[in-house]
Amino acid sequence: MIKGTIRQGEVLLIPVARVDGELRDVKRENGRFILGHSENGHHHVIKEPWVTMREPASKCSFYLDGGQELDLDLTGLGVAVCDVNEPANLIHESVGGHLPHAVDPGVYLVLRQRERSFADIAAYRPVAD
Repeated sequence: MIKGTIRQGEVLLIPVARVDGELRDVKRENGRFILGHSENGHHHVIKEPWVTMREPASKCSFYLDGGQELDLDLTGLGVAVCDVNEPANLIHESVGGHLPHAVDPGVYLVLRQRERSFADIAAYRPVAD
């Protein structure tokens, strides 16, 4: 596991030192960034105003602190980049759900876990929460 990685349900945040490629801003939804959508409305969110989120507009490369490129197949993972300028919290909007995770300042690659589809065993789909 990469030091500083945060997992909450199907959402994974990996700290990165550099992103090469074009990114576009993601808009807040009701004052928050949704890192993982849930079909029952209990999303994984960050609400702090000093956090920004962007998504790849083209193919991007992600690098760890030591300069090592992350070698990941990002197909179907709902990739985003989250810039945290001050401490923040990753919250699961459910009663009795996951505890909030403290997110230290930094840049994070945001991934949503995927699983095999039973309808098409060769295919993957985002994990539903």
